[in-house]
Amino acid sequence: MGHPRLPLASTGDREFGRALASANVDHMAHYKAYFIGRDGRFIKAKDIIQDDDPSAIIAARAMMGMHAIELWERDRRIVQFEAIRKIDSPILQPSGAAL
Repeated sequence: MGHPRLPLASTGDREFGRALASANVDHMAHYKAYFIGRDGRFIKAKDIIQDDDPSAIIAARAMMGMHAIELWERDRRIVQFEAIRKIDSPILQPSGAAL
């Protein structure tokens, strides 16, 4: 009839992975996009759930901006994107600022 109800859990919860596996969604892969600052340090990560590597690459590419991005699936690096915009770019100037 309907989809099985998954228990509420945070991404870091060990039960979360078991709930997904028991719901037969194991065909989806869990990727992480890591945002890297200009100094090479980690800034933040964002979860990406997709069917395959090409779909995850498209999703990560859509996040490109001021920071480099590394796309990983567990311990496997898929791709790395360089930043496409510098932080001091005129695009980011406050409105009314002289160019």
